[in-house]
Amino acid sequence: MKARALLELVVDTANPVEEIQACIATISLQHGPKQLQILKDIEMWLSETIIEMEIKQSSLEKPTNQDMKS
Repeated sequence: MKARALLELVVDTANPVEEIQACIATISLQHGPKQLQILKDIEMWLSETIIEMEIKQSSLEKPTNQDMKS
């Protein structure tokens, strides 16, 4: 069996941005030359997630035909 390095993090959810940044930095730094690719992959995933959320939010904000009749 191959040994794996595991990391356990305790996160203060009252400070989400700072905590997420610290987690990303801590994990990505463990991968040396792969760090840049890891950060690029996270950036791509985050961009896609933001786009999906914006689409969902805008569809919730659009008035329906029923709303227009009122």
